[in-house]
Amino acid sequence: MVEQHSEISGDLLDMALQYRRIFPIVVYMPEPTVSDDLPHAITELPKRRTGSEHALALEADRTVIEMSVKTRHQKDVSIDRLDDHYYMISSASEVDDQSDWKMRSYVAPTMNGPWASHGVVEVEGAQSPRTCAAGVICEESLQNPVTTTGEPEEANKKEIYRMLVQTECFAEGGTIEYAESDDGLRYTKRRTILSSKPGTAMAGIYDSEPTVIVTKEGRKELYFTFTGVRRYEEGKAKDGAIFLAKAENGWDGPWQVIDTPMFTEYSIPPHVPTKEGGEWVPEGGKALQISVGEHDETNVLFYGTCFVDGEIEDRQRGFLAIANEITGEYTFLGLLEPRNGIPGETGHGTLIEEKDEAGNTRDDKVHIIHQARDKGTGLWRTERATYRKGDILELFAQKQKDMSMSLQQAT
Repeated sequence: MVEQHSEISGDLLDMALQYRRIFPIVVYMPEPTVSDDLPHAITELPKRRTGSEHALALEADRTVIEMSVKTRHQKDVSIDRLDDHYYMISSASEVDDQSDWKMRSYVAPTMNGPWASHGVVEVEGAQSPRTCAAGVICEESLQNPVTTTGEPEEANKKEIYRMLVQTECFAEGGTIEYAESDDGLRYTKRRTILSSKPGTAMAGIYDSEPTVIVTKEGRKELYFTFTGVRRYEEGKAKDGAIFLAKAENGWDGPWQVIDTPMFTEYSIPPHVPTKEGGEWVPEGGKALQISVGEHDETNVLFYGTCFVDGEIEDRQRGFLAIANEITGEYTFLGLLEPRNGIPGETGHGTLIEEKDEAGNTRDDKVHIIHQARDKGTGLWRTERATYRKGDILELFAQKQKDMSMSLQQAT
């Protein structure tokens, strides 16, 4: 079921936020008892476990991504491949209070680099101090599709950089903007595709990331994920969830927000809800359709951000989940713990498969490109964690088997 975002029912979203729940091995059950005299107050809360108990049990190749132009803070990375190179965009800041962000872009021939600066990104018609955390998809189109010989002309190919970007993340009133560019530097806003709706679970909206899903019939469907926040207290997000929106007719929309959130504050096992004193709400990430070998069956992998019980600068964690389709239901796979066991944080990032110049998947690997920092430094950098898709699907199968056994024992 979907609704136009301009007409979303606050009551309907309230119910979805309160009653959808995902356990470590996906089981949907009602939320804990809800007080009748205090709306949204939850009692008899489940015990939360520390993040280390939920570490992602998969082997990974972990590395820091070095950029040719270094900034004090680098966050909110998004990446895609276009023709013979990868294009990466990130939020960069030179001040520790993170009050002034710029978006920088980089290019590299392979995932291993070298990552050369492509320049500072600007969005005409949507510039603000919080215009950052952009999600990008790169495409090619043929302006004159065929020649007299019936073959495409290389000279007529046009690069299109598509961007979804927030204008606010620490207060109500923000928007998600759709913009396009032909060089990956100068973007022009085409239209606002989502607006803040005060008094609902989307009073605050940010962290948008686009995704293309190919159906079994070969039809392309356009989606984006984003974070929705009910309220802010002194600039801190409270009562949030990760949502999914679908385009009805191309990137310009209109877009519809699916009424049930992908993830709530109670559907990510190690996350500490803000109502229990948690640091922040779950934040949007990337949904990626994956397949292995020649199999027709595909799954959707999701990388997002949550906040666990811990000390300052040791609470934010990236998490991985998987489902048979983008709308869920999702199985929680585990947390992306800090590299080398050093206290610190992992967080906002994206997913990408290794691809060749034709856009075909090259191998059985999937990369998480994400922000990270060491405890005590406060400085954000960009890292990469590489996993075998086969290992991910084996873990998924094991989780499903464990769930089945648990249900049999319960009955």
